[in-house]
Amino acid sequence: ALVALYEEAEKPNNATEFVRRFMGASGPDSAEVESLKNELMIMREKTDGLLRENEILKEKLQKYENGQ
Repeated sequence: ALVALYEEAEKPNNATEFVRRFMGASGPDSAEVESLKNELMIMREKTDGLLRENEILKEKLQKYENGQ
């Protein structure tokens, strides 16, 4: 695979992707992996925000229940 990469007239932008495809590895391509990483980051941020909101609401509920 490395020899094929070396002998390639037009060098690919992503050498890792070239070697992976040359060796017949299957699976998601780099663009799909990056997309999934971005989606994961967004979902983690949303989860963190929801956890903070949940804590605030629990505190408010506790104050309300103690005030009754």
